[in-house]
Amino acid sequence: MNKLLVLLLLISPFAARAQGSDTSSSAPSTSETMAAPAQTTSSSPSYGTVRHQAPVASVAMHYNYMFQTSPYMGNRSLMGWSVVPEVNFTPHLGLQADFTSLYMRGVVVGEKRLLIAAGPRFTFAPRSHFTPWAYGEAGEMRTTTKANNVSSWNPVVRAGIGFDLKSMHGIGFQIVPAEYIAEKVEWRNQWNNSFSARAGIVFNLYK
Repeated sequence: MNKLLVLLLLISPFAARAQGSDTSSSAPSTSETMAAPAQTTSSSPSYGTVRHQAPVASVAMHYNYMFQTSPYMGNRSLMGWSVVPEVNFTPHLGLQADFTSLYMRGVVVGEKRLLIAAGPRFTFAPRSHFTPWAYGEAGEMRTTTKANNVSSWNPVVRAGIGFDLKSMHGIGFQIVPAEYIAEKVEWRNQWNNSFSARAGIVFNLYK
């Protein structure tokens, strides 16, 4: 019995020392804890959750169709192209210019129209994917005839509504479904009424 007690007394210091060394090796040091980089999770919002910015300017290119009522030589149907640059002073209010070239296929074959006009534009939802707007313009229309090579300039006023469907990269689709054009034929002192529609692509410029 005495021998057993002596053996236990001799073994107990070594067991305590071994247990202490295991505890110190398993616990991380303070320097290791400070050196470990803090892991943070960040998630960037998807494009669908971010609202569009209002464009500061745009350039649109359209294919046009115009129907003109005429008190002489019958009604006319014209087709052609237009380029419409536009700049915004505020998210809602801007100024646009209109350069339209039209060609007549009937009534007076070879007759061409060049319309140059400018005026204010009001945008109803500038930061939306689907953006409606309205505009009014004033300017001049030149008419040239292939048969006699005579050109004449007449004052015009123009108003309509349009819609933009924007995309992620500043390129979108633009449609003008309803447009009214009044041209004053000065040599007859009469107004010709025209109704137009156009559609094409638009390039929106952002800051």
